[in-house]
Amino acid sequence: MIRISSNFFRALGYSLMPRALALAVLPMVILTVLVWVWGYWFWEPAQALIRDLWAMNPWAQSLQAWIPASGQHLLNAVMAPVVVIALVSPLLIVLSLVMVSLLAAGPLTRWVAQRRFPQLEQRSEWSWWRVSWSSLRVTLVAVCLLVLSLPLWLIPPLGLLCPALILGWLTQRVMLLDVLSEWATQQELQEVLQAHRWQWLAMGVASGMMGALPSLVWSSMLWFAALFVVLAPLAMWVYTWVFLLTTLWFAHHGLQALQDLRSQAISQPTGVLPPTMP
Repeated sequence: MIRISSNFFRALGYSLMPRALALAVLPMVILTVLVWVWGYWFWEPAQALIRDLWAMNPWAQSLQAWIPASGQHLLNAVMAPVVVIALVSPLLIVLSLVMVSLLAAGPLTRWVAQRRFPQLEQRSEWSWWRVSWSSLRVTLVAVCLLVLSLPLWLIPPLGLLCPALILGWLTQRVMLLDVLSEWATQQELQEVLQAHRWQWLAMGVASGMMGALPSLVWSSMLWFAALFVVLAPLAMWVYTWVFLLTTLWFAHHGLQALQDLRSQAISQPTGVLPPTMP
């Protein structure tokens, strides 16, 4: 845990440097444009759909009977944008992770290696298409799990726990491959994954919670929910920075684990006895 926390604070310091912040600009711009395009075509229709579903729900109608008229007006005004944000946010988080993985993970990892592990040798056996396919596969699995787990989000503890666990699993799988694919052989990657499996999972879940927390914050801020599309650059900047920090965290921890693995391999005896003199 000491190593995990120390590498986190190292990553935090790196994430605030101009070089790291510059790498966040392009993913943020792309995500903002995508949100604006989506908002232009689907923001109002999505809210209308939520209001229609709410009006047709018998449970919702019985609930409204207990609410004063002023409270009903406020509920109808803020309920739809909050629900839309809650449904869209996990997909935005996944998309942010993918954007940072594609556009920033490689340069960030090479930067960490150059500054902190200059003697670490690159022994990559991974082709770019294999890395991309592996990341795409686990991303599709995570999106399916998020969709299937939607009913559980209505239960208060699971509303945060389910997305955090799924995003945590996705984050540790994608980030670990992005960080080590240029430096480790397939055998080394498997050994590092096995030796630190619970550490990677803990880091992934923590990163998933960091990614999900902003959505909970601005979903509870009614004015932000109403102006979500207008304030999309701020939201996308937060998402991008969180996964920038996550990439640096996995880079520091992953490259250090790889260096330790190679050092242990050198220090272990081979079991071959030197030849004896006749």
